[in-house]
Amino acid sequence: MPSSASIIPGGMLSRTIAPSRTIVQTCPRRCYASKPGGAKKPKHIVLEKPAKFNPPSHGSKLPNKSGPRHYGGALSDMEMKAQARKDYPGLPPPSNSFGHWFWSNPKVHAWISIVRLIIIILGPFAPPGSSSVLMRYTLYQGTLGSLAAYSLSRRFLENSPYGDLMPSFYEWLRHPILSAQTFGQMIVLHIDYNTAQSVESRRSSLEDITKRRKYMRAHDLEEENFAKSFLPEKFIKSSEDAMEKAFGEGEDKKDGKEAEENQPEEKKKKGWGVF
Repeated sequence: MPSSASIIPGGMLSRTIAPSRTIVQTCPRRCYASKPGGAKKPKHIVLEKPAKFNPPSHGSKLPNKSGPRHYGGALSDMEMKAQARKDYPGLPPPSNSFGHWFWSNPKVHAWISIVRLIIIILGPFAPPGSSSVLMRYTLYQGTLGSLAAYSLSRRFLENSPYGDLMPSFYEWLRHPILSAQTFGQMIVLHIDYNTAQSVESRRSSLEDITKRRKYMRAHDLEEENFAKSFLPEKFIKSSEDAMEKAFGEGEDKKDGKEAEENQPEEKKKKGWGVF
């Protein structure tokens, strides 16, 4: 294609160079004030929050997690059997034991409930004095009451000097009324024995006190008075004088009454032979 300079003759072209128009792209100016320097930088360095904190001493997967949890190697068969039969305090009894059978067998509890129901129904028809107070309490209070009564009876037999008089189990089955009466007599004897022991200890303590007072009076020793350590002497003397006066007046009144009672009654004089 021929150029434009070759087509247009030279005399027709202008000799002046036309100014070139530069295209300027204008950007929109912001009409609000802005501080130079851009956005503020934070004062403190903020670290990125981790997804999960796993310290090294508490790892999610510990080694040997499925290993034995005791020291000294694995237990033998004999030790495992002995451990299964051992009775630990505060825990249920081990399996294959009497305690486990008693607590887990429903037939035993059903039998106890049936017997208790029969006794409650037939109890009012029983003759008076057929059983002791402890026997009635044991029968009417149920399983827990019977166990409590059993523990109390065992303690009574261990501490009482008349424990040898307790009837045997077969005697309770053959002669329940006689056995209950014997047990009641044992309780009465035990109470009398305890009363005698307490009276004897009180009498011995009183004898010791009287002997101590006689000894101190014979040797002119002052009795130890706890009140003298923190009360003034005037208060103690006044209280002692008041006690002596009170006891002295009481004794004087008693002596006067006894003297009046012992004196013979005087006959009243009759006036004019009539009164």
